[in-house]
Amino acid sequence: MARYRWSYPLEWLREHLDGLHTQDGELLSEAKELASQLDSDQIQDIYETDMDKDGYFTDLDAPDPDAEEDEETKTWTTATD
Repeated sequence: MARYRWSYPLEWLREHLDGLHTQDGELLSEAKELASQLDSDQIQDIYETDMDKDGYFTDLDAPDPDAEEDEETKTWTTATD
């Protein structure tokens, strides 16, 4: 099972660039090409703060911090349950 939402920093960066909704497809294509030439450490060094805001480092197996444990059944529920 995947630990994080994105397997590699490059995946996060490409999705992040897609989210910019640029009018210039050539610019987007060029940015993705440049991104593919960076290694994972370089991407993380540059974008770590943004990656953290997007939840890149959130462990998918961790309990929801907004969830409340039901003492009787020892199950977790969120406000949307």
